[in-house]
Amino acid sequence: MIRMSTKQKIILHRFRDGYSERRIARELRINRETVRRYLAEHIRKLDQRYPFCHKPAEI
Repeated sequence: MIRMSTKQKIILHRFRDGYSERRIARELRINRETVRRYLAEHIRKLDQRYPFCHKPAEI
């Protein structure tokens, strides 16, 4: 099981530092699929919280 601090590191490395999924996995010594899964979970939660952010503007 991954701790919350590791999840936070994954998200920060990706969105603040611009690291690739592969680089995050290598630096944190976890599987790339795990990194991908937690990033997808984070994006899904953002979409639920802010559903209007990704919709195109209506004219």
